[in-house]
Amino acid sequence: MQVALGICMATLCRELDVELIGDWNARHTEYWGEWGHVKIGAYATGLIDAKLSKLATMMEANSDNIGLDDKLLQDLKPHQKGTFSPLADVADLVWRFTRHTDESNHFADMDKPGSDGKTLLDLCAESTRNVDPKVWNDYYQGIGEDRRGALPFRVWQIFDEMVEYAAANKKLEFVCAAGIVAHYIGDACQPLHISQFHHGLDPSDKSHAKVHSVYETTMIGRHGKDFIKMIPDARTSDVAEIAPDGTPTGRDAAVAVVALMQRTVKRLPPMTIVNLFNSHMGSGQVETLWSKLKDATAACMQDGAKTLARVWEAAWRAGAGEDRG
Repeated sequence: MQVALGICMATLCRELDVELIGDWNARHTEYWGEWGHVKIGAYATGLIDAKLSKLATMMEANSDNIGLDDKLLQDLKPHQKGTFSPLADVADLVWRFTRHTDESNHFADMDKPGSDGKTLLDLCAESTRNVDPKVWNDYYQGIGEDRRGALPFRVWQIFDEMVEYAAANKKLEFVCAAGIVAHYIGDACQPLHISQFHHGLDPSDKSHAKVHSVYETTMIGRHGKDFIKMIPDARTSDVAEIAPDGTPTGRDAAVAVVALMQRTVKRLPPMTIVNLFNSHMGSGQVETLWSKLKDATAACMQDGAKTLARVWEAAWRAGAGEDRG
């Protein structure tokens, strides 16, 4: 009976071009949706610099552990609890329900003014030295913020682990950490993860607060087949090698992630998404978002995958992975 009801409801929603709206704070997968995370992770495995041949071979061999093949992404089914989760979405599909303190690692409200009027975007644009936990904690303390987005520092933390694994020739552990960090870098190229407006202008307005999931999960999931072609074709600039003249550090990786966040909100301002969503409530909303935002969204994902590949390369270089057996 439940299966039949689910099929009928899905057909009805498709015919009416409407979406089921649950409680905006219910526990379910958002954050690029599963599709975006596993696509970015898998795509990045093919972007490794050829001069790091051992890393490139290893990461491509684990593409299906980190993400999913395009054949599966053409019609991605919802993840079933208890089944294998690609590493790039463990943070949502598993840890979201078991490690509630991980939430702050997925975002940073970069556009929220601090006590002096400066946002985190402003501070980090002034100097990369401001990509520092103390600076960010001072900013949060100044506005009395308890939900302290720490996304770049989560990447920093995992990067340091990856370096240790590369140095110790622990390839399995390196791949696992590389797959996990893919999730957070995927979050960093998602415009609404970098904004105080991730649930719209007024989170208490449940219909408008769904901008997050309708844009990230519904729109992207519905047009997965299109994105498979669009992401490689997006024309984003190359992402520079991290610390090319020295030994990369976790802080260098965090700075690279903040740079990705800066490019993301410039390419697709969060308020562009929110305003478009709010002005097209009801039938046709998803297709309107798709029509207006598809190209910039594909570019954000490509940029995220390029940055992810550079972070992997930097950790491998820092741990002298190419010199190991």
